[in-house]
Amino acid sequence: DPEPSAYVPKQEALRLLDLAQLELAAGKVKEATSLAGAAYDTDPTYDEAAWIYATLLGRTGQVEEALEICSLLGTRSPDYVQAHLLEGILWEQLGNREAANLAYDRTLTGIAKLTTSAGSTPELRLYEAVTVHLRRGKLAGVQAVNHVLAEYPDYPPAHYVKTCMLDKNRGFLMRWFSDGGANSASAPPQENSKTE
Repeated sequence: DPEPSAYVPKQEALRLLDLAQLELAAGKVKEATSLAGAAYDTDPTYDEAAWIYATLLGRTGQVEEALEICSLLGTRSPDYVQAHLLEGILWEQLGNREAANLAYDRTLTGIAKLTTSAGSTPELRLYEAVTVHLRRGKLAGVQAVNHVLAEYPDYPPAHYVKTCMLDKNRGFLMRWFSDGGANSASAPPQENSKTE
């Protein structure tokens, strides 16, 4: 039997998502959200478009809409650990700590499964540290991010995340996610504001 072909997003969705990321890099969150929404509408099965759109919705205060997309994404692609992490953050914003903790637990289980089968990456380890921080508190989170930095000392997103953890700034997460999260080329600029 031939190997199943890898999923290829629709070209228009890719184009719209690229435009959304350019607008976001220019600080135009509203425009980026609109373009990410168009990318998602063009190809609802494109996981990255769904995730970025959900992070931008959450960032702009449309938490219930973001949660709906995030829940669909997590169900469709259970190994997309960022979706479970985002779901936990969104539930926490709605004040449902129990649902948030369940989502964080799914994130940690998914990361453990991925690191066992595919090996560890700095991105996965950083998502794990962020999840530990949210699920178990500041001290456990700082210890987890210190382990990431011991293994990957030149990984800028880990330095940024540790600074935010030490500042007790949980508000950085939506900005960090929509700016690329653990996959960003460099740490986003630090902001004094905890909300957009």
